Amino acid sequence: MRYMHRDIAGISSAAVNLMIGDIRHARLEDQQEAARIIQSLLEKGPAVTVGNERSITKNRGWFEEILDYRQN
Repeated sequence: MRYMHRDIAGISSAAVNLMIGDIRHARLEDQQEAARIIQSLLEKGPAVTVGNERSITKNRGWFEEILDYRQN
């Protein structure tokens, strides 16, 4: 399933693996910079989540739109 989701979203597995490696080697001092970058990304464009349908529906107030790719 993970690879299907990545393919649908156009996400490179190689890029994900590099990111995971970076996270594993991050220092505590890197936390503030990471928070700043994540905040900037969230402000600039859309965010997407994939997860438990019940949890997403329960927290629908956090999302502008909820799409079920199985129904498209």
